[in-house]
Amino acid sequence: ERYDLIIDKSNTLYKVQCKTGSVRIGTVIFNVCSSNYSKGDGRGRLSKDYKDEVDFFVVFVPELDKLYLVSIDEAGTSKVSLRIEKPKVKNKNIRWAKEFEIEQVLDSIVL
Repeated sequence: ERYDLIIDKSNTLYKVQCKTGSVRIGTVIFNVCSSNYSKGDGRGRLSKDYKDEVDFFVVFVPELDKLYLVSIDEAGTSKVSLRIEKPKVKNKNIRWAKEFEIEQVLDSIVL
């Protein structure tokens, strides 16, 4: 299976994929797809998202020593960007990393 661990909450199992994130230009970023390289077929890199295969991503960011919990619905199917610093240009669609810190999420999440 494509998940790394299971959360068992109230007799429901949630599939979780673990990822490593990094900090770039004031954001935490991580991929929400896996990449494989085909062997000799000339197609190169193949990416596959986790839609319908996991419920959450747990993301560890070594530079910040923090964990983030992001639902598959929030993540989408390519790359996630969570803002840790105020942007230079005003943007109303910011997803603040603090809101996804695992301590924050676990306190308020309704699984």
